[in-house]
Amino acid sequence: MKKAELKKKKISIFCNEDLTPLRAKMMMMVKDQVGVKNVTSRNGKIVAWLNEDPKRAIEITTPDDLSKVGIGTPDWKQLNLDHLVWDTTA
Repeated sequence: MKKAELKKKKISIFCNEDLTPLRAKMMMMVKDQVGVKNVTSRNGKIVAWLNEDPKRAIEITTPDDLSKVGIGTPDWKQLNLDHLVWDTTA
């Protein structure tokens, strides 16, 4: 079926690639952000577009990159990284 035919029939097709558990949780956190217009993944990396600049793609590969979409301090427990100790005094 062609794309135009699918649109007429209002059929949505989603193709999800396998992400690591960490990246899958990060992707859900990004999707929940208010200022995010669209989120997808490419080659295992999360790609997001913000409402304020929809033409510029933002690549997210680590929890630290979540700050690019407005998540200052990620919920480490939600990411299953709460067992790690972060030394902020160094």
